[in-house]
Amino acid sequence: MDEGTELFGEVLQAKGPRYAKPLRSYASIIWPGKDPESGVRTLKRWVKKGKASGDAPPFDDLVGIATWYERHHRYAVAPEELRRFEVQVVEKDEEQDVPATEMPVMTLNLDGDFTADEGLRQCRALVQATYHQMETALQQRQTKVYQSLRREWQSLINTQRQWEKDILKIQEGKGEELRTRVINSELVRIFTASAQSFFNATLKTLQDHAPHLPGDEQRRIALEKRDEVFTHLRGTRFDSAWIPGNN
Repeated sequence: MDEGTELFGEVLQAKGPRYAKPLRSYASIIWPGKDPESGVRTLKRWVKKGKASGDAPPFDDLVGIATWYERHHRYAVAPEELRRFEVQVVEKDEEQDVPATEMPVMTLNLDGDFTADEGLRQCRALVQATYHQMETALQQRQTKVYQSLRREWQSLINTQRQWEKDILKIQEGKGEELRTRVINSELVRIFTASAQSFFNATLKTLQDHAPHLPGDEQRRIALEKRDEVFTHLRGTRFDSAWIPGNN
């Protein structure tokens, strides 16, 4: 290859990947019925991302466009208009009777003891069942099926997390659930009040049954006994409720 040909090749590479059709055609395929100019602008941004990373968007093989989208949009699940190309390939394979390993029947295990409502129980069961099928597809190297199941699993995980947050708020509002920091604060108050009550009761007992002891001696004994009873709190998260000799 002479120097001129090499230079021409470098110019083409600098301009980005070469596709069989203009971007307008791909925009019409991906977003039929929508403004093609808007689609072209989106595709140009994708081409720019692909050029920067050396991973061009596969417009000529749209089966992989959803996977490419997720590689370049961190933490984002590909929209349905991109995922549908994978589904179309699976459907086409089925129509042509392409032999494929049969997936196991999905079983929803709802026999667990869940404290959440029925909807969350079903969601958790579906997440688990989908994950098992996803593992099976991966082991059997059914890439297209695996990719479709993975997206479904990710969507279900997001739904489950949102439901769990909502249910926790509802349970807190009803007083059925309390956060750890709230429980800790309440218990410290209880232990502190209990220690004070124990001290007062012990002091009263000494005053009634050992009136010959000086008042300072009665208080010393009452404090000593109180500290012995509540010393188990020392070194725990409720340590602030145990202050030796303080009253």
